[in-house]
Amino acid sequence: MSRSSHVRLAAPFGTEHLVEHVWVMRAPAGPTPWRALLVPNGRPSVVVCLGEPGERVEPLDHERSVNGGSVAGVRRLPVVLEQTGEAWYVGARLRAYGLAALGLADLLVDDAAPLDVLSTARLDPDALVATLRATPDDAAAAEALARALADTAPEGAIPGDRVAMIDRAVAVLAARRGLVTAVDLGRAVGVPAPILDTAVDEFVGVGLDEFTAMTRFHHFVGGPGGPEQGATAVRVLARYRVTGRTPRETLRFTGFAPAQYRQVRDAVAALLTQSPVG
Repeated sequence: MSRSSHVRLAAPFGTEHLVEHVWVMRAPAGPTPWRALLVPNGRPSVVVCLGEPGERVEPLDHERSVNGGSVAGVRRLPVVLEQTGEAWYVGARLRAYGLAALGLADLLVDDAAPLDVLSTARLDPDALVATLRATPDDAAAAEALARALADTAPEGAIPGDRVAMIDRAVAVLAARRGLVTAVDLGRAVGVPAPILDTAVDEFVGVGLDEFTAMTRFHHFVGGPGGPEQGATAVRVLARYRVTGRTPRETLRFTGFAPAQYRQVRDAVAALLTQSPVG
């Protein structure tokens, strides 16, 4: 992935109620495919493809789908992105409840859909792509994406108490790197865990235990990511030895039970290196 770039920018002023940050990723075409790892982070996203579409590869079953412009919900497992042609993506990482705020009935957990689903949010995907292409530079394209999305999701689309509740939970999880139980998270947010669980399930699409596990794995692997995240992730996953640890300890630190951790570790390594990690 030589000469690739991955630039992350703050959400433009006035879009923060929906957008956490925006980013642009570029990489030239090459004779052989490159692969990168998309690590679960508990956030949905909207990505516009201005270059050549790549593919998304599910590590466990190697199922492939087109990685073009997409709207994606939160994920419980990592996914590998594969690209041969010129890569040029402009993306927005949304707040955890972002797809619900855009009015999508399907929160696309572990899934991605074409930009056409944004038509329910009164967004014309073809016009959106044309707008981004017409901008003078990548930063302007990222800002245009954020503003187009935010304009269709005015503040108040989700009850304010639920927004505050989920935002506070996200902040606590980030500060504690996901190392907190659902009960303690509810206590830190100031509401009973079952109420927080209901809010997260309704507006994010997963239960509270799964939401905390996503955050735990994200921090365990090591950060915000980018096109070079894959090599780092393989090293981190290989260094952690399940043998000699209790199942509870592995779950607490990685977000996965031991058997699933090994499965994910080896599947990711098989796609991103020459052979699985032993």
